[in-house]
Amino acid sequence: MLIKIRKRIELLIILLILGNYTLSSHDRVITATYQDKPEEWWIGVLKKHKLDISQNHLKRFYSIGQTNFGYDNLLVVGDLPVIRAGVWSITECLLLVKISEEQYFIAKSKSADLNYNRKIFTYFNGTYQAFNFDKNPSPPKETQEITATTKFEFRSLDIDLNTNKIKAHTKSGTIKVL
Repeated sequence: MLIKIRKRIELLIILLILGNYTLSSHDRVITATYQDKPEEWWIGVLKKHKLDISQNHLKRFYSIGQTNFGYDNLLVVGDLPVIRAGVWSITECLLLVKISEEQYFIAKSKSADLNYNRKIFTYFNGTYQAFNFDKNPSPPKETQEITATTKFEFRSLDIDLNTNKIKAHTKSGTIKVL
């Protein structure tokens, strides 16, 4: 009896360790705030667009595309993750991606699936807007409009961490984003 309980406890500990390793090896959880890391690229973007992520439950970084930036360039933000078979379904999604030193994009959608087994993230029925980084950043005025260089609505936005590609599926076809 005591041996059975001990084996079950050992199995549970092993499963917890493996589960934690599997999830943590794919991403970096954001612990920084505006005050802690003012030099992070995404903080200026959040401030510029007046986006508040403090209430979101899921905030994670990933690397995709040209990873020679020296830091992660993809920020995933969302709420209420439901986890089934390695797929995290989140709501109220925000995605920030630094495409290059000159440009970034923001995608917003009501829902997304983050498939950690296949390393593919899919955002559903949302908006995509690309912007240029400010050469001389200054706080935007209350009435100042921030103009996107590219914008469109998508049916799905697929991010493949295996191939480092991002594709958007729109009503008129497929767009290669990265």
